[in-house]
Amino acid sequence: MNPEDLRVLIGQRIGLQFLLPYALNALDADSLVAGDYYEGDLLVAVLRALCQEPLPMKQHRDRIDDVLAGLESDEGSVRDAV
Repeated sequence: MNPEDLRVLIGQRIGLQFLLPYALNALDADSLVAGDYYEGDLLVAVLRALCQEPLPMKQHRDRIDDVLAGLESDEGSVRDAV
């Protein structure tokens, strides 16, 4: 699956328990990996899922925190979404 496939499926809350590890691997490699919309759209989809589905995300919280900690301060559009 490519980042766009992950973004769409995670955005639709489909198979979060299976797809989140793949999304987090992509985000570990590049925290602003882009699907079809903009840089960081996969990260935003994962964060929105975190807000709406906290239980499946709980086991991945440390990895998400690491991705967020790695964002540069000038990456404003993603920081605004966060």
